[in-house]
Amino acid sequence: MDSRGALWLLARTALLCGALGLVLYGAVAFLAGLPNGQWVIGLLLSVPMTAFVGWVVWRALREGEFPRRGGAAVRAEQPVAYWFHTLWYGFCALFLAWLAVWCMEELLAAR
Repeated sequence: MDSRGALWLLARTALLCGALGLVLYGAVAFLAGLPNGQWVIGLLLSVPMTAFVGWVVWRALREGEFPRRGGAAVRAEQPVAYWFHTLWYGFCALFLAWLAVWCMEELLAAR
């Protein structure tokens, strides 16, 4: 790839990221202006993260490998690192689930 093509790809990526950033900012600004917008934002952010982090922990428990930067912590080869990451991410998934339930309770109580 020549330098002109690389610059074109870089400009196209910057334009896409800028446009998506403006859309995200507009959506968050709109939701924050709603009477219970903070609970909607909390719910919209915590539910997908709960699902993702829970899936990572579930997969690590089933397969015996926890993905991390620079490779994976394998239960048989690095048990301390494996269990530390699995327990830490499991705690984070539980906290995120609690946050989602709390936001939902607040939204239902505001009705």
